[in-house]
Amino acid sequence: MRELISCVESEMHCEGGLELRLYVHRDNAVAKRAYEKSGFSLSDYQIMVLNKEL
Repeated sequence: MRELISCVESEMHCEGGLELRLYVHRDNAVAKRAYEKSGFSLSDYQIMVLNKEL
């Protein structure tokens, strides 16, 4: 996983990006731990959605 993140991070820098963001379900503790081990941290932002009526 570290190699993949490193590759994406390098591309982000080449394109002038400022940060990488991941979406992870709040109940997915395993994924959160894996991402934290890779250097990610929790954000101050929350995701809000507006669902389209079917």
